[in-house]
Amino acid sequence: MNRLLLFAVCALLIGCQSKQNTTGSLLDYLPNNAVVVLKSNSFTSLHKYSNQQDAAMAAATLLPEFFEELNQIAPNTAGQLSYHPEGKGQLIPLLISQQKPVYSDSVAVDTLQYNKTQLLKRNSNPPSFYATWDSLHFSSPSKLLLESSIRLRSTPNSIDIELEQLYENTTEDHTFFVSQNIASYFNALFEDMNPMPWSQWSKWTALVPTVNSNGVYMQAYGVMDSRGASRLSFLKNQDSALQDLAAHIPSNVNTVQAFSFDLDTYKKASLRFKAVHNLPETVMDSLLMDATQLAQLQLGKETMVLVKTNKTPDDIKQALAKKSKAQYTTETQTVYAFSDDNSITNLLPPILKQNTYAFATLLNEHLYLGTSQTALESLIYALNKDDVLAQNERFQTYVKTLPSRSSFWGWSAPAYFEAQVKKMMPSLSKVALGAFRQADYVGTVEGEVFYVALSLQKPNDEGKKTQAVELAGTATFDTAVIWGPYAVHNHKTQALEWVVQDEENQLYLLDTTGEAIWKKQLDVAILGPVYQVDLYRNKRLQLAFTTEKSFQVLDRNGNPVSGYIKKGMRTSSTLGVFDYDKQRNYRMVLSSGNVLSMYDRSMKKVSGWRKTKLKSALKYPAKHIRIGNRDYIALVQKSGKGELLHRTGKTRIKIPTDVKLTQEIYPYQSGFVSIDDKNRLVQISTTGKLTKTALPFETRYTIAANRNTLVTLTENKVSINDQLVELDFGVYAPPQIQVVNNRTYILIWDNQSDKVYVFNRDAKLLDSFPVIGRKWAMLGQAVPGSAVYLATQNNRKELRIYKMP
Repeated sequence: MNRLLLFAVCALLIGCQSKQNTTGSLLDYLPNNAVVVLKSNSFTSLHKYSNQQDAAMAAATLLPEFFEELNQIAPNTAGQLSYHPEGKGQLIPLLISQQKPVYSDSVAVDTLQYNKTQLLKRNSNPPSFYATWDSLHFSSPSKLLLESSIRLRSTPNSIDIELEQLYENTTEDHTFFVSQNIASYFNALFEDMNPMPWSQWSKWTALVPTVNSNGVYMQAYGVMDSRGASRLSFLKNQDSALQDLAAHIPSNVNTVQAFSFDLDTYKKASLRFKAVHNLPETVMDSLLMDATQLAQLQLGKETMVLVKTNKTPDDIKQALAKKSKAQYTTETQTVYAFSDDNSITNLLPPILKQNTYAFATLLNEHLYLGTSQTALESLIYALNKDDVLAQNERFQTYVKTLPSRSSFWGWSAPAYFEAQVKKMMPSLSKVALGAFRQADYVGTVEGEVFYVALSLQKPNDEGKKTQAVELAGTATFDTAVIWGPYAVHNHKTQALEWVVQDEENQLYLLDTTGEAIWKKQLDVAILGPVYQVDLYRNKRLQLAFTTEKSFQVLDRNGNPVSGYIKKGMRTSSTLGVFDYDKQRNYRMVLSSGNVLSMYDRSMKKVSGWRKTKLKSALKYPAKHIRIGNRDYIALVQKSGKGELLHRTGKTRIKIPTDVKLTQEIYPYQSGFVSIDDKNRLVQISTTGKLTKTALPFETRYTIAANRNTLVTLTENKVSINDQLVELDFGVYAPPQIQVVNNRTYILIWDNQSDKVYVFNRDAKLLDSFPVIGRKWAMLGQAVPGSAVYLATQNNRKELRIYKMP
């Protein structure tokens, strides 16, 4: 996650609304240990702003003391609010204003004296102190701070020259001045994850917040350390059209950090930076000698570096060949695997996050370095399909807001950005951050001065009825995915998670950004779906599934649940889990070859179950259907024999033996529906009446249905409730129906072009679809009313997770 982008979240809690005449400098009264200084023309407008935007309200919860302090300031007060370290990990405010603070009449006030100056002690909880001189009013919860200000009446103040320059030259309504020394307090806010490298930034940075109808913004500017201690010194007097790199960046990227690059500037800056920070010397790889632009890309757990260079393609290929121990081809592109000695580490510190890059490829005259073979395969796959960031409609609109040239630029996929912020700050985990759809920064470094614009922009969707689908995360795997993803619910955090298995039979639990929570080695592949159950009826959920060898139940940490392992399964085994009355009194129906068994939630055979033998193995897992107040258990065997049974296993509706079903039995309207081997739609009423209707096209059909929706698919023709839609020619998987938030979604994916389509029940394709995906797709939701996500396989070794509109 880009550090500047994360810093922007903290910046959300400030904004400006009104203008007044600016005050004179109050720095002469400022104790010199301040780490944050706020110069404001109206503190009231800052406090009001925190209640006007979802994101601002959320961020305001991070610093409740700050906003509580603003709330105590009288309306239309101008002045200076500073924060000073006192005690362990505490920042204490000092307010200097031209208007007297408002005190409640019910609070007693004691009179104190210090250095011939009267202090008033407000006996609140905690107590606060007040003094006045030079027609100014001073207040603080700290008596020591007020005493420090009083001493400045007779002792000239020593203000850092950089702070003084920034302070005196700002004319904005509200400006924050942040010291390098904020580091330890700022990092504590983010649980020591250090989202902002303050020690390698600038002595003082001015931050100017703004809010308008398009979003929330923060301008940051300052003067770099003359010793060369700032990491921005590497970018001095360099600029280029960095956003043009988006045409060479895959669309599923989580974050982009791009830089203009000049070799001579880097060398000079590096020597000074390392000397100031006492860092070891590093050797720059020859591949970067003629680089002009660099971008570090995060895709799932993998990292890549994109290099635009003046080297000729032949020279790059020759250099890569010398470094490589092996070469292989994927999607007609050559990938170079470096020998251990030639792997690239310490790549342009501190500009880039340090990784070991052991793989490389040259694509469209751009060099890519990757942390894994999987990363480059994913990249090549996307770029060959022109699945790049520049093709994203939202991104195209956003790019128009950027300057034509810049020294550095960063961007984050919005849903991924929000998820990462909430991970870093658990207090925001259940807070809506608002409909912000671009999280970015862009900046320039000219001479010794830097300027950065950070923003969370609202979507510009004029003329559109709905918002666009967003990429929330990517998961990459070292081996191909063979099963899943299936959506599951975390009963502890109420979060949505995904279960997936690779071809080495490793089972993964992922979060909505694609990050692995745990992985577990299974002996064989999972068959059919995974069911989430509460076997102990204590609101703790487990995962139940069957493999080619056994039936298993795992707890939420991936550990086997004792007493719930049944061996003797085979490749034809199926599992169906029923909860007839939604009382968690589960029935688990296991088939193994021609044997059918029903177990209760204690894994004991249900004594009243009569259907124990089958003519042939089941083609699909047993399914429970309720129509009215009656329960039906639907079976379809591989022979085509269909059955509708009572809870006891006895026949409830007899399906003639000459009707051979090729599809599952689904509920539809007040009966049942399937397709037979003569390509006919077979409808069965609850009285046993059969209706067979010839389907309009001769090619083989697949089907999906629920009580209100019927979907059929043949070749590229989809019929949804009798509305015909023709898709591009492809190889389509059977349709799937999911109902989420009382909305019906129809999912169809093309395994030839790797596209996933999502329709509503009126046969309308949802905005932003199709998206990239293949082989399997599923919707998921943590709890009713929360965000809906779509997860889909892609490129064998990749999983994409999208946030739905």
